[in-house]
Amino acid sequence: MINHVEQFRKEIHLTQEQLAEKAGVSKSTIIIIESGNYKDLKASTMSGIARALSKSIDECFCMDSPSSALDENAVAAHKTTGTCRQAHY
Repeated sequence: MINHVEQFRKEIHLTQEQLAEKAGVSKSTIIIIESGNYKDLKASTMSGIARALSKSIDECFCMDSPSSALDENAVAAHKTTGTCRQAHY
């Protein structure tokens, strides 16, 4: 899963600590999410972060396949366009 949390947080000039407080999660959770070092997130965590950023869950977190595996083309397309698309297998 690719996310836009850091981008959206910076756009509204929030620190990681401020976002964590607004979202009801720990600062370490925000750090882990922004670094991409996570496997699964609770729906409540994604919802809280999206709400704190005034975005939808879909805008913040790009859901790909059920296994959350991305192929290189999907990652490249995301970096180029900023949009999410499913990986092809």
